Amino acid sequence: MLLEAGKKRVVEESESSLIRFGVGAKQEGQRAGQRLLWNGDKTAFSLSFWCGTCPLLFERTGDSTETASVSEARHHLNFGLDTIDEDVVDAFMSILPGGSYVPLLLEVQPELVTPGKQGDYFSEDQVDTWGLSQRWLFPSSIFASRRSTTERTITATGV
Repeated sequence: MLLEAGKKRVVEESESSLIRFGVGAKQEGQRAGQRLLWNGDKTAFSLSFWCGTCPLLFERTGDSTETASVSEARHHLNFGLDTIDEDVVDAFMSILPGGSYVPLLLEVQPELVTPGKQGDYFSEDQVDTWGLSQRWLFPSSIFASRRSTTERTITATGV
C-alpha cells in the first residue's frame, strides 16, 4: 500500500556511480554488447537482451562479490519509517545509477518465495508467458530463494 510519494529526484549519469547500467564489449558479428549491471568497476549481473522480447534475465556474473551498502540509513530503516526520511533518500541516491527517481514509502508484507514452488515468478508467470527455456527445458533463474512483495495477474493483454 502506498503511504507517501516524495518529490522527483534526478541523479546525473556518471561512470563513477557505484551501481550503474552499462554495456559489455561488443563481440564480432554482434549488433551490441551484452547489457550489464555494474557494481563499481566490476560487472554484477547480466541483464535481458536489447530487443525486449526475451524472458527476464538477471543473472549474477560472479565478477562482483561485494554488496552496495548504505550503512548510514540502516539505523533509520531498522526502526521503520512513518514518513519519507530525506537522509535515507539522500543515502540511496548516492549509489543509484543516473536517472529520475520518485521516493515512495510503501507498506509491504514480503513472503519468502522458494524456487519452483507456488508464487515463484520464474516457474509460474514466466513459463505461462514465455514457455520453458528451450536451452535447458526448465524455468529460467530458479537458483535462489528471494522475498516477493507483490502479487499480480498476467494476462495475454498485459498486467
